[in-house]
Amino acid sequence: MPNSLSPIEVLSTRICPWLKTPLRMLDNIQRDGKLSHGWLLAGPAGIGKINLALVMARHLLSRSIELPDHLDSATALAAMDVRHEPADHHQDLHWVFPEEGKQRITVSAIRALIGDLNLTSHASNNKVAIIEPAEAMHHSAMNALLKTLEEPTPDTYILLISHQPTLLPATIRSRCQILSLPAPSREEALAWLSSSGQEEKSDYAHYLSFVGRAPLVHTRDNISKIININNELKNIFNVNYINKMNPHEVAAKFNDDQALILEWLAASLEEAIRERFREVGSGRAGVVGAFWLPAEWEKITQKSLFNKLDTVRKLQRQIDAGIKINTDLGLGLVLQDFLPTSTERVT
Repeated sequence: MPNSLSPIEVLSTRICPWLKTPLRMLDNIQRDGKLSHGWLLAGPAGIGKINLALVMARHLLSRSIELPDHLDSATALAAMDVRHEPADHHQDLHWVFPEEGKQRITVSAIRALIGDLNLTSHASNNKVAIIEPAEAMHHSAMNALLKTLEEPTPDTYILLISHQPTLLPATIRSRCQILSLPAPSREEALAWLSSSGQEEKSDYAHYLSFVGRAPLVHTRDNISKIININNELKNIFNVNYINKMNPHEVAAKFNDDQALILEWLAASLEEAIRERFREVGSGRAGVVGAFWLPAEWEKITQKSLFNKLDTVRKLQRQIDAGIKINTDLGLGLVLQDFLPTSTERVT
């Protein structure tokens, strides 16, 4: 990210390529004078909804018709990582998100926002509020926002970012125009991420399967960490699978990343299952991610792949639900299920 630009400037003057179509749609609605005062930008986490919101805010505040530049992956990841750090921005842009170390947006933060929106604009006729993510608001905060959404002050636009819009009450959703944003295609996300050249293209292909095609869901450092762990796990399966891998030693080795191992197993098993359903000779087999699957998994039957995925998902649900279990033992048993049968072992 260029030193001369703040994260807000980067994310408001450049756009991820897959967001150009929804941006053009919003621009056309604005030019026709039909832009709603409340918008709910909904879609999976990590697809750049805040990028679209900030570009949209810039257009509304500067009344600019200039199209934003292309936002490359290296610049985007750097800006996203520090986007909430204090920085100068347009006086009529009001951006609300959870305080550092907190998960929720308080009612006091929303009431302060409402107070700002009731004031006269500073530098333009418009005022823009961004709430990220909207579902992080406490119930009382949502109630406080309702009247402003229903009767906004003149020239006020409220943009709600939501990763899980079903968590918002119907009273909030009904007062907004909803723009559903899909994740980019695998091919588009892969080309965009790999253009940074920091890892192999095959590593990014595996990573995208791991995160559900959401290229902005992790920081640059975390992407590298995940790719390294992925490669190490793949090697463990490819090498140690046929050499009587000690599953409990593997579980202990990754003691701090056991949740990540389960995610890796789930994503890999899902991809292995998809590979079994791809038509032979269609030209698709191996294109998306089969090349990163452990080669020894080809010996696992389709039924067994489904059973293993079910076992992994059950353990994940138990951990997420806070059920007290021995995760070392649980993960070890999951990994043990991958050991080959006596007829598959190589001596």
